[in-house]
Amino acid sequence: MKKCDMAKKYPVHFTVSDKIIDMAEGAYLLEEAEKNGIEMDADCREGVCGTCATKATGSFCFATTEHCLSPEQQRLGWILTCICKVQGPISVEE
Repeated sequence: MKKCDMAKKYPVHFTVSDKIIDMAEGAYLLEEAEKNGIEMDADCREGVCGTCATKATGSFCFATTEHCLSPEQQRLGWILTCICKVQGPISVEE
């Protein structure tokens, strides 16, 4: 597994609000979005409820393999913002 370098920052584009935030590698999408004033739906914050599910493209990883998305949903581009970590530039539908 790749070790995150928190000194590296990558642009994360939130397509609905058309905001771009530079996020550190390894940062959680939902947490950083909220810190920067982007409102996103969320409930459990553990990847089990699916409230924060949205579509995204780019370089990210799931913090855990235990979550509520099916392999098919993941193949179609769905993520859970509460457990997704930044690994490179990302575009997110919030």
